[in-house]
Amino acid sequence: MTRLSCYSALLFSLVLTSLLVQAKTQQPAQREYNKITQGDQTLVSYVWQDSRKTEYYVKASLDTKLMLDASRALQQFKPRHLARSLNQAVRKAEVDLPAGVNLRLVNSGYSYSVHLDGRDADDIKQAKQILRRLINQTENQYLKDRHLTKFQDGYGMQGIIPDHLYYARANQQPLAPLIGAFYKQVHQLPPHIAIDRIISFVQAIPYSSLDRIESSFISPASVIFDNKGDCDSKAALAIALIRGVYPRRKLAIVYLKKHALLAVNFGYDVQGDWFNHEGERWLPAEVAGPSVLAIGKTSIQSSRELAARAFKLVPVP
Repeated sequence: MTRLSCYSALLFSLVLTSLLVQAKTQQPAQREYNKITQGDQTLVSYVWQDSRKTEYYVKASLDTKLMLDASRALQQFKPRHLARSLNQAVRKAEVDLPAGVNLRLVNSGYSYSVHLDGRDADDIKQAKQILRRLINQTENQYLKDRHLTKFQDGYGMQGIIPDHLYYARANQQPLAPLIGAFYKQVHQLPPHIAIDRIISFVQAIPYSSLDRIESSFISPASVIFDNKGDCDSKAALAIALIRGVYPRRKLAIVYLKKHALLAVNFGYDVQGDWFNHEGERWLPAEVAGPSVLAIGKTSIQSSRELAARAFKLVPVP
């Protein structure tokens, strides 16, 4: 008997979306936050401090429906749902397998495998190739439809996470008034100073370690409306804001073991702890808070993992 295992999210269902952050408790950098809904608009305003204790203010009037729709669009990975989709696809394909090949499915809801047996080894081999291709296609389409992605971190751990870059792009429209407010503030500044201000704004939003069972990632719109988020949620927000101001700036999200931060390529020297990746120099940017760190500075743990090259860097398109 030959056993064809599904090399899939179900066998590597470690969901790596509730990323933790290392930070010491200190006085909040966010000095003031207000949210007022009037008709179909919600006015948000913020006062915060950056790493130099300089105080800033920003406000924007956001379309309430667009923001709520963006907040509700998030879909979590559910292994049982993927297993059901795989089961349906394999059953439909069973009629196309070579005659004489018997198929048996084993589906516990969290793991999925296909057992094949028959008298002809070539027929079994052909059936394996058909099913392996089908399983990969079904998995990939399932994840794409739900804005999820396969992921392997710098330690080799595999899992399924929300497509943070998709949510950063998708939330730019509802966040457009806030992006516009930042653009007016920073578009005449040197890029590293402008991005540092945006980073400090996101850092100042209260950090919240989200419930891993109920939801381990919230959209950028939710971070703004709820005024809280964990490191990967705040990273997606920072990407949405920065990419809205600088559409072509080289930007990346960096995944550490239990943390996420950003990296920027400026093309000119900026003071900070640069690191190299595949021939390019990147300047790290912590986004999680509550520690207030200037762009180029990272926590002790982040510095150790970057130095050890124990990270996964994903460029932002």
